[in-house]
Amino acid sequence: MFSFFKKQQWRLVKTIINPVKLNKIDGNVFYHLFESDKGNRRIDIQCSMTLPYMDLDEQARKLETYQVKIYRWEMGRLDPDIPSYNQIPEEETVNVLKGKIS
Repeated sequence: MFSFFKKQQWRLVKTIINPVKLNKIDGNVFYHLFESDKGNRRIDIQCSMTLPYMDLDEQARKLETYQVKIYRWEMGRLDPDIPSYNQIPEEETVNVLKGKIS
């Protein structure tokens, strides 16, 4: 009863690294892909370079990696390279977020 009020459980299913070069500086954009037990998906974008004058989310969503692979996954498509919520053990997500697994 009232199972629709249950809080969603999220798991990190994959991290995709996209190398970038900006003003002769090499760096990486990290796309952390999360999926919930209810099938919802979201991404967290991080960058290894400091970009004080740019909106990271906006710029990262313009890169080819996001446009070709991640956007389709985020909109609900299945991708054989990206596992689903049920394929990732909960302990693995906890260990990755604590920094025990790289």
